[in-house]
Amino acid sequence: RDAEASALRRARDDARGRVRTLERQNELLHAQVSLAAATVDRLQGAAARDGGAEDDDDEGGAGGGAPGTQDDEVRDLREVVVFVRREKEVAEAKLAVSVRDGERAAARARSSDEAAAA
Repeated sequence: RDAEASALRRARDDARGRVRTLERQNELLHAQVSLAAATVDRLQGAAARDGGAEDDDDEGGAGGGAPGTQDDEVRDLREVVVFVRREKEVAEAKLAVSVRDGERAAARARSSDEAAAA
């Protein structure tokens, strides 16, 4: 029973560590998405201030690739953030299950110890 409780505690601690790691990754990704979004906004604002001169180039000229590429990067980063959030939720759910399993194992161990003592 001690081995089972110990294994459950290790699983719980591992799950908590994964949650912390995912939280750090999520924070980093949020920062990257914010930076990318700010860059896109800045570039779009600069393009709007420059007038319609570059709009003609966007049809197929050399200047047309950068904003689309940045939009794609922002979209990709947002998808990564969504994925990491889902992974975090899964890790938190696993942690909750591990904690409950650990509590049940500890209760079983206590009740068997009490039964043996009686």
